[in-house]
Amino acid sequence: MSHSSISSWAWTKRRFAVGKAKNHLKNLTPSEKAILRGYIFNHTKTQKLDMMDGVVNGLAHLGIIYQASYINNLLVGAAYNIQPWAWNFLNENKHLLEITEEEKDFVHGSSSRRSGRAR
Repeated sequence: MSHSSISSWAWTKRRFAVGKAKNHLKNLTPSEKAILRGYIFNHTKTQKLDMMDGVVNGLAHLGIIYQASYINNLLVGAAYNIQPWAWNFLNENKHLLEITEEEKDFVHGSSSRRSGRAR
């Protein structure tokens, strides 16, 4: 396989993954919204999150956020950054992060995910 076909394949694979992740951003759970709101509404691209949290790991697996440092503090968590494309997409579509009154009851563990950030 030539270098150009490998890079073309990698680009296609990444574009497919970003498309899949963007579709997911249109149907977020209340807990996912709570995490992503921390980036957008606090105007930060880094948050300290619990690396053992399933919601955090789900967003990382989808490529929406990524663990920026593997240094983890049990009290404040590990640094997670939001992907640049996700930052731009969510800033352009803040309505996707709105949490309804009904959804507020389904946001679990948000205080243990973050280190002292406002919800």
